[in-house]
Amino acid sequence: MKKLDKHTRRVVRFHRRGERMKTIKEIRAKTGLSQAAFAKRFGIACRTVESWEGGTRKTPNWVVAMLDYLASTDYQFPSDEEDT
Repeated sequence: MKKLDKHTRRVVRFHRRGERMKTIKEIRAKTGLSQAAFAKRFGIACRTVESWEGGTRKTPNWVVAMLDYLASTDYQFPSDEEDT
């Protein structure tokens, strides 16, 4: 099992206390992004997002918690193009 940093553990713990964990589709709908745009924004393969939303792959709870947190803070991973 991967070790989570202190901040990640807090986010996951917060979501465990909540009533219900959101789905990836609900989180994406909150952002108003397409699957492709959502995947690109958070550095996830588009096919993975499709699989999570389609139910062919189970999304780990810590991923749902982190994406929910990052989506609520308007976080965007730096793109490779910014490095040049």
